[in-house]
Amino acid sequence: MRTNNKNPEKRSKTVIAGCALIGVLALCGGVILAVWLVISGLEDYRSQARLYQGIQVNTTAPQPYPYSADQQAVIQQRRYPESLTIYFYEEYNENGELQDVRFETWSYYTQGKMISFFNGELDQETDLEIITVQPLPLPYKSEQFQAYMSLEQVLATTGIDKVILTPLEKDLVSGGQVVYARMLSFGLKDGELRYVGTEALEED
Repeated sequence: MRTNNKNPEKRSKTVIAGCALIGVLALCGGVILAVWLVISGLEDYRSQARLYQGIQVNTTAPQPYPYSADQQAVIQQRRYPESLTIYFYEEYNENGELQDVRFETWSYYTQGKMISFFNGELDQETDLEIITVQPLPLPYKSEQFQAYMSLEQVLATTGIDKVILTPLEKDLVSGGQVVYARMLSFGLKDGELRYVGTEALEED
C-alpha cells in the first residue's frame, strides 16, 4: 500500500483551500436549516426545504468508479467503511496545470481508524476513539459517486426515492443545493455533485 509522504502539511493546506467553497455545502447545510427554523420561522423554512417522495428516475446509473490499488487493499484488510465523505474540486498541480481532485475519507469507528485518499492514493491514517456499538451497515459505497454527477444520476445509482432538497443562500454558494436522504447527504453546485457524506447509525 502506498503512502503519500511528499509533503503532508502542504497537502493538508491544499485540501483545505480547495474544499473551502465546496465544504460550505456540507458544513453549512445543517446550520442553515437550524438558523432558518429559529429566525425565519417554520413556514418560511418550509418554503425553502422541500420533501420529495416516490421519485422515479429514468436516467441510467453510471458505471461504478474504479477503486485504486490502495483502496482495494484497505477494503481487503478492513472491509467497506462504516462512514465516508467525498469532496470533488479542482486545484493546480505542481506543473501549474488544473486537475480534478477526488478527496475522500473512510471511517472505521469500530476499528478506531480514519483513512483518507487523494485521487485514490493513500493520503494518511488517523486514529479514532473506538466505539463498541456496531453501526448499521452502510447502504452506500464510494464507487457509486463520481465527480459532477447530476441529481438524477445520484438517485439512479443509490436507488433513493425520497429526499429533502434545500437550496443554499446565493451569498453562501450561488447555485448550491443540499440534499438529504436516509444516512446520506450530498451537495451540488449548478446541478453538479461536489460533496457526499454519510451518517453512521447505531443498531437498535
